[in-house]
Amino acid sequence: GVVHLETSAGEMRTIRARGMRGWDLWQATGDRTAGRIAAGFDRESPDADRYESTVVVWDARRLEDPRVRVDVGGTAAHGGIHDFALAPDGDRLYVAVPDKDEWIRAYDTDNGDLLAALPAPAGGAALAQSGRPLDAWDRSRIFIRISNDGRTLATSDGPDVVLVDPETMAVTTRLRGHTHRVIATEF
Repeated sequence: GVVHLETSAGEMRTIRARGMRGWDLWQATGDRTAGRIAAGFDRESPDADRYESTVVVWDARRLEDPRVRVDVGGTAAHGGIHDFALAPDGDRLYVAVPDKDEWIRAYDTDNGDLLAALPAPAGGAALAQSGRPLDAWDRSRIFIRISNDGRTLATSDGPDVVLVDPETMAVTTRLRGHTHRVIATEF
């Protein structure tokens, strides 16, 4: 588990996540002030029967010691964390998970506490489209984005874009009309 960063002075820094040898980096991001850095890692489990995912959050002033680590077990097909985003001020980490009970989780980046979770659509069933379960391909990856002002999360539910209040984790708007699964959005 290694992340390479370029400083504002153009120098390269390497961050090593302890206990993450053999994990593959798949995404890294920072908050808008570069005060917090988050990196997502996946690996095949030691028994080679499933994938595992983790997101590690560091304080940019103390890179030797991660602040938070969120681990989610996966399946034989994919890791347990599909995507993640840091709040613009770095105080929350939002994680998209393909769980039957929870869809998006919000964690405190100071202590790792789970603050809130958005319940999975359709009462815990597979993400649904027009009242029918989605095929595995249509729900294969869930994305998550946060607006620049931190007041709205966007995620996917098959062919819909779902907007969520990041404080209450309540769905505020569902944008319908796409004919296939939505795979990306930007603010």
